[in-house]
Amino acid sequence: GVAMGNILSGTCPEIRAGGKESIAATRIQASFRGMRERRQRKREESAALKIQAVHRGRKVRRDLDFRSVAQKKKAGMEVGNELVEMKNRMIEMRAKMKERERKVDALKLKKITRYASGKDASQGNYFGEERKRLERKETSRARRAARR
Repeated sequence: GVAMGNILSGTCPEIRAGGKESIAATRIQASFRGMRERRQRKREESAALKIQAVHRGRKVRRDLDFRSVAQKKKAGMEVGNELVEMKNRMIEMRAKMKERERKVDALKLKKITRYASGKDASQGNYFGEERKRLERKETSRARRAARR
């Protein structure tokens, strides 16, 4: 800057006083080397900062990826557990519905038998088809139960 300008213009006090060019040359070389070192240090520092930033970013992304994998696994397990529970509830409901249907059919068959054998025997033909259907249904249920 200013010192370099003084040296080159000849207004530097050391040069005027001693008139030695070697002192001026040394000063010029020293200031140039200092400037070059400062530039180099600045470049190295900015490169180091860039490397650190890249490393930190990569680390954060990796950590987030591991977390998201764990979260996905956890969510998948939760959904799987809910599906298992839902399936179990549906199996229970199906069993209850079948049991209810079996009871209703048994009551119908009992009612039809009562009508066919009692004072309302005249209506026996009316219930004949329904009776056959219910008896077939009960027979097939018994066969399925025997297979298990």
